Amino acid sequence: TNGVSISPGRFDQYMYPYFKEDLEKGLLTEDDAADIIECLWIKLSEMVILYDRITASFIANFSMGEHLNLGGLTANGEDATNPLSFLCLQAQLDVGLMQPNISVRYHKNIPDEFMIEACRVVREKNAIPQFLNDELFVPSMVSRGVPLEEARCYACVGCDEMCVAGKTGGAMFVYISMAKVFELAINNGRCRLCGTQMGPETGDPAGFTSIEDILAAFQKQLVHFNHHAAVCLNTEALVHSKVMPVPFLSSTLEGCVERSIDMTAGGTDYYWTSLIAIAGMSNVGDSLAAIKKLVFEEKKIGMPALIETLDKNFEGHESMRQMLINKAPKFGNDTDYVDDLTVKAVDMAYKESQKYSDPRGGKLSSSIWPAYLTVTAHVQFGQSVGALPDGRLAGEPLNDGISPSQGMDVMGPTAAMNSVTKINQFESTGGMIYNMKFSPDALSGEEDLK
Repeated sequence: TNGVSISPGRFDQYMYPYFKEDLEKGLLTEDDAADIIECLWIKLSEMVILYDRITASFIANFSMGEHLNLGGLTANGEDATNPLSFLCLQAQLDVGLMQPNISVRYHKNIPDEFMIEACRVVREKNAIPQFLNDELFVPSMVSRGVPLEEARCYACVGCDEMCVAGKTGGAMFVYISMAKVFELAINNGRCRLCGTQMGPETGDPAGFTSIEDILAAFQKQLVHFNHHAAVCLNTEALVHSKVMPVPFLSSTLEGCVERSIDMTAGGTDYYWTSLIAIAGMSNVGDSLAAIKKLVFEEKKIGMPALIETLDKNFEGHESMRQMLINKAPKFGNDTDYVDDLTVKAVDMAYKESQKYSDPRGGKLSSSIWPAYLTVTAHVQFGQSVGALPDGRLAGEPLNDGISPSQGMDVMGPTAAMNSVTKINQFESTGGMIYNMKFSPDALSGEEDLK
């Protein structure tokens, strides 16, 4: 209703027949086509949305989420890359704009030259395009009930939320601060910053004697907040269908006209209420590892002392904070000790979010999908999370998406990626964002790109 995430989708697929025919008939050259595409990029960049203060803190830019996919697979599983795919990358290299939000759909048979060209554009122009993993996304959608041929032709909207192009309605969005949930789990459900009883009472943490006690309290808090998140999502969806139908948009989607039902009321072939987006995953994993190692195993810190120090935001206890930072393993370094705990926490969050479904019913096995799409929400959420056992101070940003906490991945990019790949991303059909940052000088040569 506000124009956000109305996405071009698989532009190089549906426009290629016209491009090819015009070239063959001599109606235009590749340079002419490049000019037209660049004008389209500029036109898409003319639209902005002015968010209110709160929303702007979660999405700290003017992005409209106009997602445009390149490459990927055909319905029969073959590589879909074509000359227009390359031309779209060249257009981005020429204009260097932030819209559209271009992505390259990677799969094992994608041409090397296309990937190298995509990496070149990333290096030169604003870290665009992003990369999507068809080897993961396609089977994930199939597991939700989407036929294989349609799953291979998926498109993305917004950041990297998947949909069956032209057949999907949605979607609503709610965030859960996983780090805040953990804070409540080790504070008997009370906010460490203001003292409000936000979650259920899960026991005095000073009396916890094992990591299992911590996880049990965390589980109870997850149950509580996922229930409220699902209520919010489904209430929003129902109200949207009653007071804000979208008849024109519905007329462009398969199923709505045939069923005489608006998209917002479930008229499309596929409808999912959408996403429970989760923030602070790595902070939780690192905190669990710190407690398990330094409190329960090595007994260098007592649980009551840790809780008291967290209440004080480490004031007067910098030595303990440095111990928590430097003497406990951190997610992002390919260390199973902490990676396994992070995976466990993520799996617990998955399990709770997928208990709920859309009230209108739909084809898919679960219409509420978990996602790790913080955008810039990890900064805003961090302001409302107290000190954590990973050494993070109150108010500091949480980790970004499924990336390691800032400055904690010290063993290089391969180790960081190895940690990230241990996460069960198959279940996160709503998408995950993993950001890696490199100095341009480190990728300056052709061999560096490869």
